[in-house]
Amino acid sequence: MEAVTSFAQYETQIRPENAEIIKQYREVARAFDKLWKAISVRSNQNSWRLESRGIGSCNGDSGISIFGPAKPDLFELRKRRNLETGGIRLAKACEFHRAGRGCVLGDLKSPLCLDYVDSLHGDEMQRRFKVGIFKMEPTLLRILSVNVSDDFVQMTVEKTQNMIDYIETFPVLHPEEL
Repeated sequence: MEAVTSFAQYETQIRPENAEIIKQYREVARAFDKLWKAISVRSNQNSWRLESRGIGSCNGDSGISIFGPAKPDLFELRKRRNLETGGIRLAKACEFHRAGRGCVLGDLKSPLCLDYVDSLHGDEMQRRFKVGIFKMEPTLLRILSVNVSDDFVQMTVEKTQNMIDYIETFPVLHPEEL
């Protein structure tokens, strides 16, 4: 058997039961990541924008909040995406951050990372958008720990997309980040 080296190759080798968990996790994490991106270009209080280092609240996505039967495969996918992504790694940020780009994990971010809102950003979201961001971590942890239905995943993605659609009615403040 040939050695598995790339992200795409590894993905095809995952056991079916773990592949299903990872598929669901990535679908929901992708929606949550898209929500954060929609908010980010429409807000000023992102901590990464307010500091010279450009890394914001990230002090490392160790994946400590990832668990369950698919954990080893998720960690391997994260590692492979990181290795396959070019750019300059920032010394003061976690290993997944790149200068001028931010986090490279996207739909493989940990629940804890996707759930984090610093206080200035949270206050701005309340004032500007009149929304409080729901806790994302419990949903992602549920997917990792129990067999959830595709209906649950679809409902979560749709609910998140509704919030994205609302956020996108606000003007873009940072078009250079689109």
